[in-house]
Amino acid sequence: MKNLRAKVLMAAAALCGSLGLGLVTHAAPAAAAPVTIAGCPTSTGSTDTAEISVTVDDTLFAGGALVPLHDRVGVQAGGFYNGVAFSPTAADNAMSTPVCGVQRSAGGAVTYQWLYCTDEPLNACGNAPWLKNADAPQVTLTNLDKARLAYVLDNVITQPLAGGGVTEASNRTAATRGQRQRLIWCVASHVAAGAPAPSYLGAFEQALTCPDWTAIDPTLNTNPQVALTGPAASVAAGQAQTFTLTTNISPLTITAAGIDSVSLCPAAQAGVTLAAGVLTVADASAGRTVTLCGVKTSAGSGSLTASIAQLSASTLQFWQRPTDNGACQGMLSTEVVQQPGATATAPASWLEILTSTTTPSTTISPTTVVRSTTTTDPATTTTFDVLETTIVNNITLPRTGAGSTSSAGYLGLVLLLVGGVLVFAGRRGGEPTD
Repeated sequence: MKNLRAKVLMAAAALCGSLGLGLVTHAAPAAAAPVTIAGCPTSTGSTDTAEISVTVDDTLFAGGALVPLHDRVGVQAGGFYNGVAFSPTAADNAMSTPVCGVQRSAGGAVTYQWLYCTDEPLNACGNAPWLKNADAPQVTLTNLDKARLAYVLDNVITQPLAGGGVTEASNRTAATRGQRQRLIWCVASHVAAGAPAPSYLGAFEQALTCPDWTAIDPTLNTNPQVALTGPAASVAAGQAQTFTLTTNISPLTITAAGIDSVSLCPAAQAGVTLAAGVLTVADASAGRTVTLCGVKTSAGSGSLTASIAQLSASTLQFWQRPTDNGACQGMLSTEVVQQPGATATAPASWLEILTSTTTPSTTISPTTVVRSTTTTDPATTTTFDVLETTIVNNITLPRTGAGSTSSAGYLGLVLLLVGGVLVFAGRRGGEPTD
């Protein structure tokens, strides 16, 4: 009898163990794989080289770090990551700025960015991942300085040449990237408007003067504001929820999470358009209020987010090597990477509309006779009662809280523990007695 009991316990232990191990294994997150990237575009002009293909160790992106890959002409000199390690070059003074860097966003996507130096006399120092640091520039930048930097990075700036033609500052080619770098130094080094731009790599230079800000400054927004307010109450699934947006900058990117459709409401609002997720507001600098409607066709929660869709004084991000900052440049990214204050989010919720009587349990009331039915055939006549039952359905609300993956992991651990106890009991049950 003891042997039979022991065998049953051992079989139960094996079942619990296998189920537990499966659940724990399923619950464990998969390790991130290295990602192969091509770097920033460098093949748009005759002086550019082919794109570089590098496989980056995914752990380098930890903490939101940005990995420097190559310089403005596509060269991987000292300081860049080559797919195996960073170059040991300490000063990295051979790096020709701007520098191409890559980052993995919070959503998992890899983004490519050109990064321009803010501190002209210092080295780029790219032989380690850069970290975001709002105090990275060694120079002091006012809000107006930041707005001017955003203008230089967000616009193609051209100037006429004495012998005809124009010079261009943009991301388009290695030469135009060099010109944009010089204009960044015009602002960061506080060079007077109309003065020659700081000299940089004569082989790519053309005559260039620092911008005349007289006409530009009045168009700049030195303190962008975006606020978004959501509804206070829930509505039924399929109905619209109203969001109120207040902003002094345009355009804005409108992003919906858990909401099926977003539109202007009313559809006609003076000077306001919403197309492909981009909200454009005329005369936004004076401050405008816009109302948006979101619709979700099923029960649950959702949210709207409004983000500044172009570079501004509040969206600029500075990057720098985490050590030896006194000798290293601050790096200014050319892409819109949102910072607190440049983005506003508001939630809303929708309630379920019950269309089915299928529920976990029912309550049945006492039956009552409601009518009689007589059935007649050639041989017999039968009268029988039809009874009515009242069924009251219990309502199950949408689930909230932790995800099922975590629950599965905990259940797996419990099953493994039960399996261990059963193994011990089985062994004790199978031991001979004196």
